[in-house]
Amino acid sequence: MATAYATNDAKAVSETLDGETIVIHMETGNYYSLNGTGSFVWGRLKGGRTLDALAADLAGAYNVTAEAAAGLIATFLSMLVVDGLVLEQDGAPADAQTPSDTDAAPAGERQPFEAPLATRYDDMQEMLLADPIHDVDEQHGWPMPKQPS
Repeated sequence: MATAYATNDAKAVSETLDGETIVIHMETGNYYSLNGTGSFVWGRLKGGRTLDALAADLAGAYNVTAEAAAGLIATFLSMLVVDGLVLEQDGAPADAQTPSDTDAAPAGERQPFEAPLATRYDDMQEMLLADPIHDVDEQHGWPMPKQPS
């Protein structure tokens, strides 16, 4: 039975602008910058996808074979699973999304391929983990970063 992968919406929020996706891990405060192919893969994980389906999706839109893309996608997903942004599920999801005709580039017009990449940053953890609703204090005002326990 194939393993399916899906975004961990309980822990991750994301936004894509100009082909770059920024993903924020809501528990750690780490944020991630995904390159173009990383953004492409991330967008397909919303409904859950298998590795083979993701590789076929990339081969349809980028100048790469599904076989060549599969190993690079596996490495990319491995990091995201370890960091808790992506969940592994047994079997193909029943409601897995299928790419629309507009998702794949016309034959001969595929985009140049680069390995999907997620770059992790931790320089804004304190700000991203601050709770401006609950972490207040009369002396210092609002918001206050969480104090170590």
